[in-house]
Amino acid sequence: MPSPTSGMNVGQRIAHVGGRTREDHCVEFGSVLAVTLLMDHVARDLAGDQPVHSIAPIIQRIELADKKYGGLRPAAKALGIDPGYLFRLKNAEKMNPSDEVLAALGLERVVYYRPAGGQDE
Repeated sequence: MPSPTSGMNVGQRIAHVGGRTREDHCVEFGSVLAVTLLMDHVARDLAGDQPVHSIAPIIQRIELADKKYGGLRPAAKALGIDPGYLFRLKNAEKMNPSDEVLAALGLERVVYYRPAGGQDE
């Protein structure tokens, strides 16, 4: 299934997720989640019907916990996760949390496999 930005050029995709291109041609985004969504849309369009790995659900759950507990440090304490690690996950500096961390965020890992080269033998 194509992404919501399928058929858009790069500039249109950037604008769609809340980014902008400055006069000096640098791209500016309001959040890591916006960049993640943009990458997910592009990956989805390139992959066609194949599943695409996304960190967006992790970032979304951390942002929800941040709001629920009134900050990242209180959220980390309530979830039993190191605050520095949670910060790095939220900012996509870490990408592969343990099953325990995923469970604390109310998520589970799903792994997909396909034949090498994308062809069935």
